Amino acid sequence: EDSAPTLSSLISILERDGLPNYFGAQRFGIDGQNIQRAVRWLIEGGRAPKAPFQRKMLASALQSALFNQLLGERLQRGDLHRALHGDLMRKEETGGLFVAEDAEQETQRVERWETSPTGPMFGPKMREAEHEAGTREQEILKHWGLSHDSMGAWRKIAPGTRRPLRVRPGHLRWKQIADQLELSFDLPAGSYATTLVREITKHTPEPPITP
Repeated sequence: EDSAPTLSSLISILERDGLPNYFGAQRFGIDGQNIQRAVRWLIEGGRAPKAPFQRKMLASALQSALFNQLLGERLQRGDLHRALHGDLMRKEETGGLFVAEDAEQETQRVERWETSPTGPMFGPKMREAEHEAGTREQEILKHWGLSHDSMGAWRKIAPGTRRPLRVRPGHLRWKQIADQLELSFDLPAGSYATTLVREITKHTPEPPITP
């Protein structure tokens, strides 16, 4: 009941800076079981699931885990709200993608919420980052024992795309009643309400998912 000042400050920060666009824990199954199954199949060469839906689900879970890992590393380095040389940037207004050649100049646009850096949803058709940003993405692939050649078989189930590393909640409102908190907000399609709630409450953090 005495958390209102802290809560108000946290929400102001989210409105100003946005939040890391993590995939929520529900993406990975109970105790991360979808990742374990995906690794056995797509990395270790085990038997593929029979159902097409399950093949897509597991490949998507693995893509999401790699994205979350890269996002977490950028957050720890303080790179979420700035551009790196070679980042694939997304125009907030139109969704168009382009390579950041001048990281310092592009960071100014990031601060004005004109653009945001994107992260990899790895796959054979994904557009790759370049220079420093591209090197970091390749390190993630190597860490998981993957390469672009090994992802060639993903073409139909997980072709790959880019995902913004941060999102900005809209119409964020809150109301505190005794020891309960009521939130209302808008998020872009594909972002997780549970991620925003976790940024506020810091409750039940998601377990790290590693190969």
